[in-house]
Amino acid sequence: ATRVLAGSFYKLGDQIRIDARMEDAKSGKILLGEKVIGSDLTTLVDSLTQKIALALNVNKLMTGNKGVASITSSSPEAYKYYILGMEKFGLDTEKAIKYFEKAIEIDSTFALPYMRLGMAYAFKSRNQEAARYFVQAHKYADKLPIKERTLLDIYSDIWLRQEFDNAFAKTTSFLTNYPDDKETRGYYALMLNTLKRDPQAALAQLDTVLMIDPNFYPALSWYADIYLGMEEYDKAVEYAVRAKNANPDTPGPMLDLLRIYYRLSRFDEVEKLGNEILERFPDNMTAKNTLISSYNIRHEFDKARKILELVRKYHSDDKYAMISYYSDLANLKFWEGKFHAGMDNRFEALNIALSLGDSSWINGGYTSIAYFYRKFGMLDSALVYSKESYKWATGFGALNHALNLVRIDQSQEEEARRIMKKELRDFRGKLPEELWYIADNLEGLFEGYCKADTNLLIKALQKFIAESDQKSSGDMLELGTLLVEKGRFKEGREALEKLLTGEYETPNAFRQLQDAYYLGRACEGLGDIQEAKSYYETVLKYWGNADIQLKEIVDTKRRLRKLTS
Repeated sequence: ATRVLAGSFYKLGDQIRIDARMEDAKSGKILLGEKVIGSDLTTLVDSLTQKIALALNVNKLMTGNKGVASITSSSPEAYKYYILGMEKFGLDTEKAIKYFEKAIEIDSTFALPYMRLGMAYAFKSRNQEAARYFVQAHKYADKLPIKERTLLDIYSDIWLRQEFDNAFAKTTSFLTNYPDDKETRGYYALMLNTLKRDPQAALAQLDTVLMIDPNFYPALSWYADIYLGMEEYDKAVEYAVRAKNANPDTPGPMLDLLRIYYRLSRFDEVEKLGNEILERFPDNMTAKNTLISSYNIRHEFDKARKILELVRKYHSDDKYAMISYYSDLANLKFWEGKFHAGMDNRFEALNIALSLGDSSWINGGYTSIAYFYRKFGMLDSALVYSKESYKWATGFGALNHALNLVRIDQSQEEEARRIMKKELRDFRGKLPEELWYIADNLEGLFEGYCKADTNLLIKALQKFIAESDQKSSGDMLELGTLLVEKGRFKEGREALEKLLTGEYETPNAFRQLQDAYYLGRACEGLGDIQEAKSYYETVLKYWGNADIQLKEIVDTKRRLRKLTS
């Protein structure tokens, strides 16, 4: 550089003064000095820009230059609330949302807070709301500078259009032009980890981010996520604690650490930290959900109910929170064997989702009801609700629908195959080749269900679980179940025992107790009679007087009588 622009600003009552000076970089000589005084910040900046351009004799080159107000907001107050929202973005999502909403309440044409609201609601899995805000951001995108307009396009590819391959290519190009943008480099690291399955490259990008800003919270959080996926748990905890210490007055880093403790089955620490979060942030929903799940895993149902009542106390006017409330209430009823009451709660959750009109949550409601009807052996009802769920399927949710159709009724193969073919084509079109293995594995599962070939299904599930980044207790339970049904008791027991602790552990009553039933059968098949009896007694402890006699309950009673006679 040969010349450097420097300056300062002062606030004098309602007036603001901005001083600017141009220095020769080599000698330090002042080449020009300008100042502006007034109360309208955007006007002052535009005025100072014109003065400096005139002094440099470049004003003719700036005839197409837009003023600050035209590329941000005409209201300094709206811009102030946007900046306040960005300070809380990620650290305290609820506060950030309130600031962004205040910004657009003052200036309804301000595109940036719309974009950030879209991202915030996407993080909360409220995709319908997220989409609405992204659409509004695009409506006013012509007011954005080119950098922010490009970011809006990238973020829309991710959270609005789910065009992940495009998002990756655009982000790579963006960082060529803006190498010091720490937020985008952080998202690029996430893409490398999730889309390209290259955690080491992702960590290298985050190293660069921390060189720019050593306490940048999203990067510290993403380090923890990546190390968690790599099963380097001490490192994951280290970065989560580092983020927490750097941001002691916000819930975000505490929730990261809470999630890691939960994943590691460190439930005493989950309880301690979860209650600490609620003491400081009593309206935090994530901490409540984590505590409820933790207590259910440990069968501390009275504690789970107390936290559940806090959900009703603090969130009764939040329909999304109440969907969670009724879903958790249903699970507690299922633990008691009160299946009819539990299904009533499930329908209450679905009705709230329908009142919201949020397709992803409606799809989830119908899918869960179909799942439970399948577990009850009510296959006609399961099929009806599964087909209803497809009407609301978003993203790649329809892939699950195709699998569920043939799980419920093999005669649905023709319709399911048509859906599967279409959705797999869309999947491969939107995601990089590094993730096509997911589509291949889903095809393998689908063929196994269509042919009712247990051996084929076992192989497909083993491959799917081995290659998946997601730890699904449902997949592991299904694998263990099939192995036991085939008489492969040792392998089945090994699979099913993974649901008892660690990353596959689940608060779901159906999965835990069905796991106990099949573990009983595996132990019985291996000759471990006392162990088998213990598992069967666990099933009957909770489901001995169930109001629907599932086939597993009937068989458990029969087997236990035989073993104790």
